[in-house]
Amino acid sequence: MARIAIVVQVFPPDNVATAQLYGDLALDLVAHGHEVRVFTSKAYYSDDPLATRWRAGLRTGFPWRTSVQHGLRICRCWMPRRPRSLLPRALAWAWLHAGTLAAALPSRWRPDVILAPSPPPTVALVAWALAQRFQIPFVYNVQELYPDVAINLGLVRNPLLIRWLRRLERFTYDRAARVTVISRRMYEALLARGVPAAKLALIPNFADTAQIQPVPRDNGFSREYGLGNCFVISYAGNMGKPQHLETLVRAAARLQSVPDLRFLLIGDGTERPVLQRLAADLALPNVQFVPYQPYARMNEIYACSNICYVPQAGGTSTDGVPSKVYRILAAGRPVIAATEPDSDLGRLVLESGAGLVVSPTDAAAVARAVEEIRNQSDFWEQRGAEARRFVERHYGRAAVTRQYHELLVSVAQESHHPAHGG
Repeated sequence: MARIAIVVQVFPPDNVATAQLYGDLALDLVAHGHEVRVFTSKAYYSDDPLATRWRAGLRTGFPWRTSVQHGLRICRCWMPRRPRSLLPRALAWAWLHAGTLAAALPSRWRPDVILAPSPPPTVALVAWALAQRFQIPFVYNVQELYPDVAINLGLVRNPLLIRWLRRLERFTYDRAARVTVISRRMYEALLARGVPAAKLALIPNFADTAQIQPVPRDNGFSREYGLGNCFVISYAGNMGKPQHLETLVRAAARLQSVPDLRFLLIGDGTERPVLQRLAADLALPNVQFVPYQPYARMNEIYACSNICYVPQAGGTSTDGVPSKVYRILAAGRPVIAATEPDSDLGRLVLESGAGLVVSPTDAAAVARAVEEIRNQSDFWEQRGAEARRFVERHYGRAAVTRQYHELLVSVAQESHHPAHGG
């Protein structure tokens, strides 16, 4: 078995998708017999009680704190709450990277292999520095294709910065022992950029179907927010520009006369105040905003959602797949995917049979999709149940994390050869 260092921006008790994904993966690697250490931030997004306690605990042992949980040794670096603008966020990343290096570089513990996921893409520099320090290989997991996603969304326009990010991308792919991607189109995009097929591995994200299960609609969450008699369209996650959630709010405006229809937006982000103002300006009685919820409530949230909305900005169809879609399908819920029709997200939803694909900026199309699913609710409920079986067959946790186990063992063993000296 191997000693594995995981360098990741977010980790439980943060409840965003990447945190939960890597929390499950780390635990499964321990179950396979590996010795795993995680270098991460304090709870960065979440306001649930467990995350709040972690932030309070980090006041001791500043700027980082190490703990052991379920066989995992976790080093958490203090950093400010998630800034809303790009420059402060980049500075927060830089602080996290510096803290990770300060905690890991002097360590007497020597890993055999490093696993680091993007975003942010600069995490690759940390993985490379640690690989150099210990003369070991690192595996770079591409959760989002950078800098493509930032450029396509218009978040990065400066030519010098784009050039630097492209150089960082090439530097990362050249020096990583393996590059893993989560979708077929990402795989093809990196092949086209000259990344050798022998270096690439396609390992999708997954859902834990033991944790994510259908539960009764009448539950604590639905009672707390008065959703018992409503037909609910929910979005849960980050509310930023990439999500184009204005489209969902404007779809709600088109359906505001439909009785007992509720659009539920759960989470936070830079665009939440803008969306709240838009809903207020349009005087929408059918739009409700809810703060981030603990991960433990996800089953309840999905249970009272007749439709789950998963957006992906236009132009980013090859840049990633929102991993929440696997959990939604595992919960047996119908999906409206607001994405390009040939995207990996769109193909996944259509292949599962549990949803419809619409344009990410077409509010009328979103409204029509809502009406179609609402008018044939029994049919779509059955489709959702079939989608859960689809996830169990193709995207179950145990099968996917085993692929990481086998890959990391293989890379660690190859490192004994001079060609893989880090």
